[in-house]
Amino acid sequence: MLMYTEGAKQFGDLAALVGIDLQVLLFQAANTIILFLLLRFLLFKPVTEHMAKRTKKIQDNIQNSEQLSKDAADLKADYEHKISEIKDEGQEIIREATRNANAKRDSIIKDAHEDAKGILARAELEAARSMEKALDEYKKEIVAMTLHTTERFIDVKLDDAGHEKLINEFLGEMRDSAWQN
Repeated sequence: MLMYTEGAKQFGDLAALVGIDLQVLLFQAANTIILFLLLRFLLFKPVTEHMAKRTKKIQDNIQNSEQLSKDAADLKADYEHKISEIKDEGQEIIREATRNANAKRDSIIKDAHEDAKGILARAELEAARSMEKALDEYKKEIVAMTLHTTERFIDVKLDDAGHEKLINEFLGEMRDSAWQN
């Protein structure tokens, strides 16, 4: 006990020298603990909750922006795909229109050739008819001239029936192969 008293005496001397009072020290420790608990519940916990909410909100905003960015990229890819399809469809429409125009052009050309052939055939037929008519007129003129010449040489006038008979005989001879060439 002596030691204790001596230690207490020394401690008391030291406490008096430093100015440490055990009661004050315990009171300050209790105040510090109470202050810590009050600050923890009144300040630290709300601030921590606020910071957690803010962190969650920022993370949600980041996720939303990432999702929006992904959606925008998807929409962009979809639009680019649709634009590509529209371009391909436009090219196909142009190719189809070109094919139709070429087919119509070929059809028109074919019809024009057929019409030209028909016109040429009709023209040849008309030319042949005109030639035949001209030959008939030429033959009639030759017959008339021959009859006229013959009448002068013979000095005989034929009546209409004899004249007709002579013309028909002469035309019959003209239809022979000698006159056809």
